[in-house]
Amino acid sequence: KHNYNSSIAHGSSQDDSDLSYTIAHLSRPIDVRTFWNEEACNTRCSLRNFVSDSVSQMAVKHPEIKINTDIAGYIRGRGRRRVHRAYIRGMLGTKII
Repeated sequence: KHNYNSSIAHGSSQDDSDLSYTIAHLSRPIDVRTFWNEEACNTRCSLRNFVSDSVSQMAVKHPEIKINTDIAGYIRGRGRRRVHRAYIRGMLGTKII
């Protein structure tokens, strides 16, 4: 088993290459994703909500595109200070964010 945390910390170019290859070959079942929707915020969030609505409309116009606008991980203050595993999984499982 490869220890990627150690590879990143020590900056080995071979290990970085292995990590890059591994990430590049992950399954990405979601085509387009946002990590925001109107449930997260309804004040001073018009641009973010517009982007999520636009992504949602993609699925209506192009049903073959798999989209996701679910909130993943922490939001607001806690989300600014910590990265939740669900957020990382969402990023790694999506082609376009």
